[in-house]
Amino acid sequence: MDFARSSFLSQQSRTPSWWIGLFSMYMVFYGTISIYISNMFIRSIKDVMLIVIVVICLGLLIKNKIVASQHLILILYLLIAILTLGSIQILSSLQPIEWMYGFKITFLPMCALLVGLYFSKRNIWGFIDQLFLLIFIIVILTWLIQYFIGMDALASLGFQYGVNIKHFTNGFPRLPSIVGTPNAYALLLALVGIYLEYSKMFQHTKNWRWSIKILTLVFILLSTNRNAIVFWFICQLIMLLWNARQYSYRRKLRMLSALFIISPIVTIIAFPILSNAGLFSTHSLQARLVQWGMYLNPVTMADGVVGMGLGGVGAASRRLADMSFTTLDYSVDNQYLAYYLQVGVVGTLFILTFFGAILYNLWEGSHQHHYSKLVLTLFAGVLIPCFFANVLEVFPFNVFLWFLVGLAWSHSVTNQRDHISSVRETLT
Repeated sequence: MDFARSSFLSQQSRTPSWWIGLFSMYMVFYGTISIYISNMFIRSIKDVMLIVIVVICLGLLIKNKIVASQHLILILYLLIAILTLGSIQILSSLQPIEWMYGFKITFLPMCALLVGLYFSKRNIWGFIDQLFLLIFIIVILTWLIQYFIGMDALASLGFQYGVNIKHFTNGFPRLPSIVGTPNAYALLLALVGIYLEYSKMFQHTKNWRWSIKILTLVFILLSTNRNAIVFWFICQLIMLLWNARQYSYRRKLRMLSALFIISPIVTIIAFPILSNAGLFSTHSLQARLVQWGMYLNPVTMADGVVGMGLGGVGAASRRLADMSFTTLDYSVDNQYLAYYLQVGVVGTLFILTFFGAILYNLWEGSHQHHYSKLVLTLFAGVLIPCFFANVLEVFPFNVFLWFLVGLAWSHSVTNQRDHISSVRETLT
């Protein structure tokens, strides 16, 4: 039986994953497609496709026992608990449209983790490397094309100012690339750039790695999206600490010396440029601090215990307000507070447990698998920008991130399970 299952999984690993590639490219292009298509049925195709993929992968996970049952049960329990708590207030007040948007924007991307879990036994990391390289090239080339076309021409082509295109301080253009919005473009570029830089595709090509690092940094600075910039710098710092553990004492000393010498020079050069660009402005942070205090619900109230329901705040409420539905129309600009307002303190505890389980499993796998370490870096890096924006509601960045988490999670789990099995075989 074990031999048959092993042969089945081995045969699966050779099966092309073209449909995942096609869906990924559709997600990347969807932002631009949505600018010209207002039909709700067509705009919902991507969500229906993701639901179908998740359901199929979940069924195959259960059928083929790809992941240890106790870990799959834990994941499903936490996901179902979050969904249930996010449904109580909405369903009781008969506002299904809010729930639907909250489900697809806040909850559904988390389920992409299940898709990653299924593909984790098919050894598709090389395929993901190639797919992300293609995405990296497309989003940068599209941004350059849009920059040379100009804001006025883009507006005449149907791009909406303030949504798809806009200016930052001192007239810096914020362009959407192919992804549809500047924020989505910047976060996706940061994710893909960091992944490629430390992927096995460029592991032994130092020049290419530095080229990707510089290109990513330059274009996310040009995007003027501070959350993407913070995300990129945190991930770089984490990877630097990871790699420093393997260095000799002398090499560590040289690296620290170079860091102390270069840092002041870079600061002196970059500070005036970034200041003129307005990246050090604190007006938005001050406004958020005021808003956070105004809209928080007391823990003693029902809204504080189980939340207002999925879609009550965040990107879902803003989208519904744009469609003339009566909502709070509050973006929150803090992912943790957005969770608290939607699923309450109980649901937030489930979400934090979920995040803790992810970090633990990726940490365990990072000792044996290169990509587990890389995905752990990406997931840990995103937790800081979540304090200042609803980063995990940004499409398609969130779907790719959760997919990578599932893809790497199973490695840590299956490695532990295989180790336990080998010990048992040895003892018997």
